[in-house]
Amino acid sequence: METWSLVSRTGGEAALEPFYLLVFLAGLLIAQLLLRLLRLRGPRLRGDPFERRAFLDAREFAALGAAANAAGPQYLVFAKVAASSLIQPEGVLGGERRQLARRLVQGWVLDLVVATAEAAQPLCVIQFDPPDRRSRRANARLIAACSAAGLPVITLSPQDSYDHDELRHLIRAAVQMTGVAVAPTLHEGAAAPSPAAAAAEPAVAPVLVAPSAARSASVGSPRLDRSAAAADATEDEELALLANLSAALRTEDDPNGEAGGARSTRAGRSREVSR
Repeated sequence: METWSLVSRTGGEAALEPFYLLVFLAGLLIAQLLLRLLRLRGPRLRGDPFERRAFLDAREFAALGAAANAAGPQYLVFAKVAASSLIQPEGVLGGERRQLARRLVQGWVLDLVVATAEAAQPLCVIQFDPPDRRSRRANARLIAACSAAGLPVITLSPQDSYDHDELRHLIRAAVQMTGVAVAPTLHEGAAAPSPAAAAAEPAVAPVLVAPSAARSASVGSPRLDRSAAAADATEDEELALLANLSAALRTEDDPNGEAGGARSTRAGRSREVSR
């Protein structure tokens, strides 16, 4: 009799095991629902707590006007363009490396973009020289990405006024580097240059000048960046990834890893652009 009672009790406990399992799973579901409700009851925006802000400050607006006047009516100049709308990772990159490159591009803003007036085809980028070291490193990576994608970059120190002729020469040199043929259009009210004056005009050669080197050479003077600017720290995977964004990148990174160093070891390919 005692043996029968023991067997019955053991069989009953075994029959209750699925029930206990169901109770446990139900508890997990209830806990998950409670957590979700708590998240929904967290801080939320009520109404529309937004206000309009200024699009460009005084110096940015002055740079936009100077670039538009220097470029001429055959070009359009856009301000504060998202970098992701102009550059993207190469299709040959793998999944993780492609995601890394996409994350690097997200959040970058191009200060000024010069494009054709006919089809708004981007030709070159005008990037303001940042004041602090951290921004300079981010700017160096942005310049590297643009250069790798075939977009020449002109670094410009924001100021109240600019040298019209120098900026015009730099924009012309950047456009020539892209190989895009743009029909020349004279500014309204400007006289056509004579053939002798056009022949005597000095040619503008591409130059490798990092933002910090441009400041030390001439404060506020624009310079043209043709290739990838090196980062302040040692080369890492992110900079190597940026170098693979396009086959157009033909220069090497600075082995010293300094953004202020300019690569000038290739004779005949790089020299300073001056009036």
